[in-house]
Amino acid sequence: MKKFLLAVLAVIMMVNIALAEEGALSIPFATIGEAMASDGYTGIAGGDDNHFVAVLELDGIYFRVVADMDDEARRLSQATLEHTGADALEAAFAEYNAYTQTLPVSYEEEITAQPMPQEELDALVGKTLQEVEDAGFESSSSRMDVDDAAVYTVSCGLYEYDLLLNETYTEYMEHNDNGFIGDLTVKSASVAGLSHNAAELRFHADGTYDEENDPWAEYTKLMEIITHALSAENPEEAIQELVEAMPEKAEEIRMLADVFASMSSMIGQDENSGTDTESAAQSEDPFYIAPISDETFARIYGKSFKEDCTLSREDLRYLHVLHVDLDGAVHEGEMIVNYHIAEDVLEILRQLYEANYPIERMRLVDEYDADDELSMEDNNSSSFNFRFISHTTRVSKHGLGLAVDINTLYNPYTKIVDGVRIVEPVTGEPYLDRDADFPYKIDHEDLCYRLFIEHGFEWGGDWEDRKDYQHFEIPTSVIAEWYPENQ
Repeated sequence: MKKFLLAVLAVIMMVNIALAEEGALSIPFATIGEAMASDGYTGIAGGDDNHFVAVLELDGIYFRVVADMDDEARRLSQATLEHTGADALEAAFAEYNAYTQTLPVSYEEEITAQPMPQEELDALVGKTLQEVEDAGFESSSSRMDVDDAAVYTVSCGLYEYDLLLNETYTEYMEHNDNGFIGDLTVKSASVAGLSHNAAELRFHADGTYDEENDPWAEYTKLMEIITHALSAENPEEAIQELVEAMPEKAEEIRMLADVFASMSSMIGQDENSGTDTESAAQSEDPFYIAPISDETFARIYGKSFKEDCTLSREDLRYLHVLHVDLDGAVHEGEMIVNYHIAEDVLEILRQLYEANYPIERMRLVDEYDADDELSMEDNNSSSFNFRFISHTTRVSKHGLGLAVDINTLYNPYTKIVDGVRIVEPVTGEPYLDRDADFPYKIDHEDLCYRLFIEHGFEWGGDWEDRKDYQHFEIPTSVIAEWYPENQ
């Protein structure tokens, strides 16, 4: 009997060791930084006073990788709330992000929660956005889809959902500018993916919400109260009333009010301040170059200028230009490029405009939430969008702002991979036949091609192993001189 028990114990120990080894191999990362640098990183991460969480997807399964916050991490986190200027905020976040990358992984857990079934999402059709919010959904973002369609993204629990609206994106922006979008209505609803709540441990892995142990619950309520006070006719008076009503929170209320007020100025709510570099330059010449102002940085941070962006804000320049579409209508255009090529690109775009060369759209890719596919499908011309080259630590040429894409829908990217043709955007497939006659086409006889080549760019349409007809980039040898660390 004793031998039998020992044998059973041995088997149990072997199973436990195997399971432990299997668990250790499931996400083999020593630090949060290693996890976030892996191919499985979803782009979702966040922290509170106790933990920092990164979310990964491996073999179709979502995992949380969790690290314990130490005193230094808490100090740096608090510092991000104590700075009000854009430059100071940027520096504080950069220091915080760099430090949290070094935190050792404490444990990992599989996210078992499932998104809402489609029949429940279908029940949202016909409802207003206000009714959707009242049902417990939180607004997340918005974007323009194909043919000016408006998609409004909301979150509930660990997942996000895309709401296609009955109104166009133009109508959505008009309502947004007027301060109320609650009366817009839902046309269809679908699962978008995990939400940023997946990085918050107050939401359990099974999707249940632990309000009692939510370290952010009281803080969130306080932020809502302060935001409401700042929208009052006399914000200073409203904030003072809050301080008098909650004297134990006086210091926190004043600090958050200062932060929110600073953020409001960063996104250009004070249109008459006269401090916006772009606006001042525009009054002189519609074609101009400007540093990345606080207003512009607020538009791109977390989108094209991602949180792990290794390129300095000072290396980028904002371009404002005019361009004409196929019908000859004049439009204002915006583009962000590297300072090394700003003068060249501005001159190229000026010459194209003077020659009535058609460019349909020129918007910052951030208006599409930095989604390249959506931008290309909309025939948008753009440049900077930070990203690393797949499976490397090198930044792509668009990530450096040293590549420009023009009239993207009609000049698609294509490559054969394992016998299958890849086309980006997918809606650009009808324009792969470069012998056909269609608008916005770039070829060797095209003025756009000639100007970029004259200014030292290479054209993706000349590549042998793939074709990128929309794409003009600075040669790798030149970039190596400017950014030797990126080679």
